[in-house]
Amino acid sequence: MKKYLLTLASGLLVMSSFAQIKLSEGPGLNNDEDNKMNRMIEGEDGAFYSYRIRTRGKGTSYIIEKFDRTKLTTLFSKEVEIPTDRTKVLDVEFAGGKVFVIYRTYDKDKEIMSVYFKTVSPLGQVSGAATELFNRKTDHYEFIDFDISTNQSKSKFAVRTTYKANKEDTYKTDFILYDASAQKTIWTKTVNKYLKKSNPWFVWSFRSTETTGLLGFMLNDNDDIYYAFNEKLKKDDKKDDRYNATVEILKADSKSPIATKLDLNAEYVIYDASFCMSNNTIMLAGFFKDVIERKGRDLVDVGVFNYKLNNTTGAIEGKAVKTFDAKILTAIESSPKKARGMNYKVDYILASGDAFYLVGEQYIVTVQDRNQGMLGDIVGLASGANPFYIGKNFIYEYMDVIVAKINGKGEFEWVSNSPLRNGTTTIDNPHVFKQYIAYVSSKGLYLFYNEHRKNEERLLKPDYEPRDLKTQVTIHGSNFVYSKITPDGKVKHAKICENETYCFAPIQERDLHFLPPEDAEIYVNGKPDEIIIYQEDHG
Repeated sequence: MKKYLLTLASGLLVMSSFAQIKLSEGPGLNNDEDNKMNRMIEGEDGAFYSYRIRTRGKGTSYIIEKFDRTKLTTLFSKEVEIPTDRTKVLDVEFAGGKVFVIYRTYDKDKEIMSVYFKTVSPLGQVSGAATELFNRKTDHYEFIDFDISTNQSKSKFAVRTTYKANKEDTYKTDFILYDASAQKTIWTKTVNKYLKKSNPWFVWSFRSTETTGLLGFMLNDNDDIYYAFNEKLKKDDKKDDRYNATVEILKADSKSPIATKLDLNAEYVIYDASFCMSNNTIMLAGFFKDVIERKGRDLVDVGVFNYKLNNTTGAIEGKAVKTFDAKILTAIESSPKKARGMNYKVDYILASGDAFYLVGEQYIVTVQDRNQGMLGDIVGLASGANPFYIGKNFIYEYMDVIVAKINGKGEFEWVSNSPLRNGTTTIDNPHVFKQYIAYVSSKGLYLFYNEHRKNEERLLKPDYEPRDLKTQVTIHGSNFVYSKITPDGKVKHAKICENETYCFAPIQERDLHFLPPEDAEIYVNGKPDEIIIYQEDHG
């Protein structure tokens, strides 16, 4: 696959006045070719940060840069020294007034996975020796994974780790709450559940028989933790898969979680979901799909759901479910039959007044075996790939951004879509890349993404056929475009510019060592109705 994410010179671009998109180019960053933008990070008032990785020869540099939000000038650029052997950066977060670079290192001889962090202060001071957050004993690095959530005030963060000591052991999950300002662990709590993040379509993961993986995880300012997961219901017929999703609240002053079963529909499995907070209410929203095999029938239901739960008791205060009808299925080039092969992912839940927008994507993934021989397998394992994925290509086609509006009563007002035809391929590792930016301004909901140039005229036709749209697999030769979603669900498309000298590059990293979390962004907020995005010059 063509490597087109090579940065020769980069710049920041301001996009403002969303009623009619206006561009204002910022200064170039004068990057080296091998200095990649991994993500942009919201910082303190008046500033933001970037996390970039430079790979040169056998060396790797991890760089934190600070920018003035108004002038778009670089305030400092600091290298954070991190070990490279059996090490992976888990996340980079702004919390407690500092940037935390959190990484894990596996000691194969001692069979211990340790999580460390280093910090960069607002003045550019890099901490000396790394601080260990915690460690867990496991004889395979595949038996442990992590997830990190900061609270709304960015004063604390929680780490979720699901692990087992060996193949015969049973999975358990620890939640570790950390005070970022005081730099100390407040508490660690354990639940005996399998809560590794995994997509239901992919069965190659170390699951328990009771739970099938984490759906969402959130920390609030009261030090309470919320998480949701799918449970497989026990049936006499083991082939008759039926599910129920559960939300649990781990209160700050309790070691036992409060559990609320959602009882969506035992024949549906929740594909992906996300939490958000509104006053004293928790909202969990996402996509579901029918998974029951019926004789003589290969049609499946697909749709969206949302629950409102009391943030103290977990009681369900509202519920709405909307199954996609023939109109929306046709618009997303699907059908009750084709939907069986589609996958769905939540990317955003965005507030707009008392309403919310659930924004996610539909995609198809094809897995191909790659005959690479024993040497190729050894190289893949050395890179840190899961042994179950070695020798496989994962080919993704991203087809549509799906938007559902949830009103103040918790009801779905409408479901709409904006076509997005992008393709990617990953090697030895499945990874879903977010191909767009979603942003709510005072003028409405906007989506920013790249589009095949042949689709420009087709999308302007009110009666265009989705099957006629072309898939874009490279940046060059595409248009940087936006779609505006009006309050009543209508979609308007327009071109911002052609990706020529400077390009919108939503995928910044493909190397397994450096893949950012799926919710990482390459934009930050500017003034009201303004965002600052990253571009790169393809040279």
